[in-house]
Amino acid sequence: MDAKLVFWTWAWANMALALGCAGLGIQRVRRGAFAAHRRLLFIACGLILLFLMAYLGKLALLGREDLDTWHTSYVQVLRLHELCIFLMCVAGGIAGYLSLRLGLPDPPEPPEARLLRMHRRAGWGSVSFGLLAILTASYVLWGMYARSF
Repeated sequence: MDAKLVFWTWAWANMALALGCAGLGIQRVRRGAFAAHRRLLFIACGLILLFLMAYLGKLALLGREDLDTWHTSYVQVLRLHELCIFLMCVAGGIAGYLSLRLGLPDPPEPPEARLLRMHRRAGWGSVSFGLLAILTASYVLWGMYARSF
């Protein structure tokens, strides 16, 4: 197994952990534990930032993948995956910004209901794109394993 494959396997596990934290955060906020929700979502965000920094290091040390050797379907799914990651980050950024405007982790006052709805929609958008991202990453990673053996 080469170093790039090890990196991408770690990246997949990191994404799964970030989504797990987001899922737990959703569960906590439904129970009214706003502070726990905020902590778990900050951990998820930190894991995504950790990946982005590790990816820059991977590019510097190992370079890019040679997509010319990949079947077209894997390249297309990779592009969809990258779009999902981008949209996940945008929606997560919006949800984070709105949480600051709301003053979360405390429950918002009734006049802030519109911001809360926007925060909820952005958060769900981020989680949804994250789920699509890990599904597409699974397909791409499977192809990487198939090419290496």
